[in-house]
Amino acid sequence: PPPIPGLSPLAQILEPPNRSAMPPVKAIGVVFDYLENPVLYWPIHDLHLYIEPLRRGLQVGVREGIWGGAAVEGEIVWFDDEVAPTVSAQLKLAPHPPSDEDAGGGSHSSDLPPTRRWAAGRFELDFRPRPKLPFQNAAGFFRLEDDQLRADEVEIRFDPQGQLAARGVIGLQSPDHIELDVSLALTEARLEKVADFIRIPNTLATGDFQATGTLVGRVTPRVSFIADLEGRFRTEAKNGRVQTNVPLFLRLAKASEGYNPFSDEDELKFETMRATIGFNDGVLDSEDFEIEGPLRVFANARIDTNIRPSDIRAVVGIFLFRAPNQILASLPLVRSILPGSKKGLVGAYFRVDGPIDQADVEALPLESLMSGVPDVIKAPFKVLGELFESSDKQKNKKKNKKKTETE
Repeated sequence: PPPIPGLSPLAQILEPPNRSAMPPVKAIGVVFDYLENPVLYWPIHDLHLYIEPLRRGLQVGVREGIWGGAAVEGEIVWFDDEVAPTVSAQLKLAPHPPSDEDAGGGSHSSDLPPTRRWAAGRFELDFRPRPKLPFQNAAGFFRLEDDQLRADEVEIRFDPQGQLAARGVIGLQSPDHIELDVSLALTEARLEKVADFIRIPNTLATGDFQATGTLVGRVTPRVSFIADLEGRFRTEAKNGRVQTNVPLFLRLAKASEGYNPFSDEDELKFETMRATIGFNDGVLDSEDFEIEGPLRVFANARIDTNIRPSDIRAVVGIFLFRAPNQILASLPLVRSILPGSKKGLVGAYFRVDGPIDQADVEALPLESLMSGVPDVIKAPFKVLGELFESSDKQKNKKKNKKKTETE
């Protein structure tokens, strides 16, 4: 195999903030179907390891394995002292009992790795309970090909519920960063439990949560995780609540308090909350953010996380469904846009611009909406626009009819 300088930045990225605290991973079980590297002198087959992360180190139990044709077992302890790191090892070698392949003159030739693949196997992890790391356990398959670590069929279980399925490639060719290409699918999770993991306050929202997407790019130690990544995720939450006491929501509530009966409440119930979120070198964007509930919210937003505090530019539509008055109830257009509904539509759009915790909120005038708002969030306003347009057509039609009768 080639040199793998990317192991150093990978270790720095995975290093916990407090190196003296107990690691979040409680135990790791690894089975190498084969492992062949010059540092080991001879190939290893069927190697079973039980790894216990320690404060500033690892304890590795070699349960069994075939190393250079001999059976091996023992223990390795690595202590990462800042002044004098140490490694101690006790290994016991014994003759390997002959197998059917050996009796037939074979030498595990069918198990020898392909030219580019120098290790492969499977793993299992158990996690210690952590408020900000809601994982229970994980399992999957891996292989090392040249300077790439590939993972397949990875499944991570969340506490108390939820599963994350993943596959991906970690490139280890650079001494400064790692290359990342992963696909993820999260299902049956709770938003408040995974909030810290996806970098949002865990008190901001609740609900059943799922997400799918991909991320591609580089990750550098001591740099924001998404600073050099690109990708797109589709997210959806159901039957939850959103806290409205954060600065941005407070400003929006104040701006809409003329018609919004929920502006004084501490939280907003929702039936669904959806968004397609794009990642582009530290910039997050969504053109179809939507909250469905007693209050309906649409947004087209761009958040730059490279700036501190993060900067937001967005157009937000806030709409309230109310029981229709007599005029709205008599218009078939409303019934055609909202089939089966007996609700009317009242609302307005706002421009949001500035630091995310102190953003300016400005109501958008009527004439700017139909030209300056993205089509994906115009739909509710189009109801009102077409409504007024329809009324004007009816008036003109009546005028033309009277003029014809007069003539």
